[in-house]
Amino acid sequence: MNALVRDAIERRGLLPLLDPTTRANSASAQPWRAKTEEVDLLVLGALADEIVRAEVGLDVCVRDDALRDVVPKVGSVPDFLRSVAIARIFGSKGANVGIALSQTGVELAQLAVLFGANELVGELRTKQGLPIADDQMGWLGKRSLRGLLVEQKRRELSTMLAHTGRRVRFVEATDGNS
Repeated sequence: MNALVRDAIERRGLLPLLDPTTRANSASAQPWRAKTEEVDLLVLGALADEIVRAEVGLDVCVRDDALRDVVPKVGSVPDFLRSVAIARIFGSKGANVGIALSQTGVELAQLAVLFGANELVGELRTKQGLPIADDQMGWLGKRSLRGLLVEQKRRELSTMLAHTGRRVRFVEATDGNS
């Protein structure tokens, strides 16, 4: 953690939350929860980012199945990002914090990674939030347009998250037997 981030977290009185035992004790966590509702969003995001780096690492898992628990997108963008950070800060040590791509879109999901999310769930979509449609070019013996668009979206997501020091790991949907 750099000195600027540490200083910002310390000045808001949140430095003890870097210790997992402080967060795990439900009796002592309640006053901390109230404090996180009032603190500046960027400081809260920095705290959540430090916790995810220490406990989970820099890998972001992108899953195309929808069977995972996610932080619901409710309210404004700042409210959503605060919910993501609080889920990371007060969740179980090392737990995954998931974001539904269908609710947020790729851009907001990328931002949520900086607030403690480490799992993006759902199929990659267009910027308009629409599923990438299958095309009818298979009979031509050419790679499908859908496949090319999905590859492009994966590269774009990987590149953007690499700029934050993250590594993206794509996991295909399971057949339900695992």
